[in-house]
Amino acid sequence: MLARSSAAPPEPSHLAWVWEFRHDGAPAQIRDVLAAHDLGIVLKTHDGTDWMSEFDPGPDAIDGPGRVAELARFFEQAGIPFHAWTVLEGDDPVREAELAAQVLDAGARSVFLDLEAHAGFWRGSSEAALRFGEELRRRRPDAWLPVSVDARPWEIARVPLAEFATFADEVAPQAYWGAFDSRDNLAGYREWGEEPAGGRVTPAFVLEAAARALAPFGLPVHPIGDGTVQDQGEWTDFVDRSLRAHAESVSVWRFGVTPDSVWRLLAANPPRPASYLVQPGDTLSELAETWHTDTTAIASANEITNPNLLYVGQRLRVPRSGAAIVSAPTTPSAPAAPMPGSPAPATPPPASYLVRPGDTLWALARERGTTVEAIARANGIADASHIWVGQLLRIP
Repeated sequence: MLARSSAAPPEPSHLAWVWEFRHDGAPAQIRDVLAAHDLGIVLKTHDGTDWMSEFDPGPDAIDGPGRVAELARFFEQAGIPFHAWTVLEGDDPVREAELAAQVLDAGARSVFLDLEAHAGFWRGSSEAALRFGEELRRRRPDAWLPVSVDARPWEIARVPLAEFATFADEVAPQAYWGAFDSRDNLAGYREWGEEPAGGRVTPAFVLEAAARALAPFGLPVHPIGDGTVQDQGEWTDFVDRSLRAHAESVSVWRFGVTPDSVWRLLAANPPRPASYLVQPGDTLSELAETWHTDTTAIASANEITNPNLLYVGQRLRVPRSGAAIVSAPTTPSAPAAPMPGSPAPATPPPASYLVRPGDTLWALARERGTTVEAIARANGIADASHIWVGQLLRIP
């Protein structure tokens, strides 16, 4: 039976994706920018069963695990978390799993598995997907394996994500709202039952539509943003919505096309870990100050009855504020909250929330300012103690 990682996930960091050095820049240039903004790297190491030197003729291109190890040390010594990514094809799943395992053995903290149905990407079967997972988990049961997919719902339906979800640890939707803002894509979204507010594709719309399509798979979400977009307001909205919706961190595709303003934005909005391991001397009040919340919220999120009682090694869920990615539709210009002194808004329609590990109706009710009975009634739940990861709840 396939399983997800047997080890803890890597420390979250915002990540910049690198395709080929000849297009994105020399390693030293990339290192300096990422180090200055406390970012990590996701470097493409291979494509199918071929190392990147088959496609990138430059002297820095990866030609095997030895070069991966050199680059891992190069970036990690500068304080840059080193992750890798690969395009999966599915023709030879055992060999593809072998290369991914070699990249992990060479020092990558994770390998993002790029799973798309476009030409030149995945063309294997569902059985090939399971064979790949079986072989990679046999070699590296402790590996952290995100699977990256095109965020458009109809593209998600074209790949064997259900099979990958049996062994992947999170899903990274490619939320390229700038590239998706076209007449054909708008028609595709509408055929899928998704109507964009204002008639255009925005970060909020892409994230919400992707979250609905990904909900059945029950995986944590790590969104990837569109580095070709120059609008700082849209990028701010993308980062804010992602982090408020329980994403620990975000990625940017890709280094060579992204403006410096995005790197500064990410540096100013650090990752928000979903959990924390209690250290000697920790108190709820100090943690609340660090997390920009209060002790009541932490106690509620972790069902702590005595806020004075913590123990070293205890894993705490970091409470989040704000709405989930899947929420009631908003216009791009609508403020996230009323300005001081403005009249109270009308009662909003119910928001939606994707259940994550450790959630309880009691904690959700406290966090969202409602009651267990109201949530249970809105969702037809007979047993308030029984909810499951990946369940989509309406929050009144």
